[in-house]
Amino acid sequence: MTRAARFISAYNRIDRKLRTLFRVRNTSSFSDAVRRAATQSAVVRKYEDDLLDYARLRNAIVHNSDTDMIIAEPHESVVKKIEHIEQLLLRPPHAVGTVAKPAVTVGGETKLRQVIRIMTEGDYSNLPVITGGEIAGVINNKRIVESIAAALADGKDADGYLSGASADSILKGSTRHYRIMLDTATVEEVLNEFTADRKLQIILFTPGGAYDAPIRGVVTTGDLIDVNRIMDDY
Repeated sequence: MTRAARFISAYNRIDRKLRTLFRVRNTSSFSDAVRRAATQSAVVRKYEDDLLDYARLRNAIVHNSDTDMIIAEPHESVVKKIEHIEQLLLRPPHAVGTVAKPAVTVGGETKLRQVIRIMTEGDYSNLPVITGGEIAGVINNKRIVESIAAALADGKDADGYLSGASADSILKGSTRHYRIMLDTATVEEVLNEFTADRKLQIILFTPGGAYDAPIRGVVTTGDLIDVNRIMDDY
């Protein structure tokens, strides 16, 4: 295929995908479809300016929409870029197997002193807690500090509290800092989750998105640079 034919083919597939995914009317332009999709899609948002440029370039390449007669050839770099965007939209990479890391967990009965040691030595900010074979929640630095402060306010001895309190005893409260997703979730879906909720710190991936299923991997806010790199390199 010529570069122009490859460009038009990728352009048309992206156009159809955007209209299907985001319910864009056939009477709307490609540019309108891109702008609407950008409010919901991390991939489109990342490449919005490129896609809007490609809408103008398409009109320069094709004589008119009726005959689709090619009158210009785009540069190879442009063709590769639009084909890359097409692949991200039509065949997106899954988080598990690319950016997701193995889960480090603690049992619900694990004492806070041990939890803190694991977090410090491994440089973890969030640790999933497993109780009775199920995900009971995610313990994080903020919750640990709050629980210690509350214990001291009640007149408890800090050393004794750390040695006696268990991980699952401080899981009460907000759960917005973590999310459980299907282990088939895409990198884009992960980005959309973090974008939608700024309080989100970690995503756990399990078969069926179940709490009683093994954790196939995790992604934290610290992994977002890798997520964007994978989108660029995919």
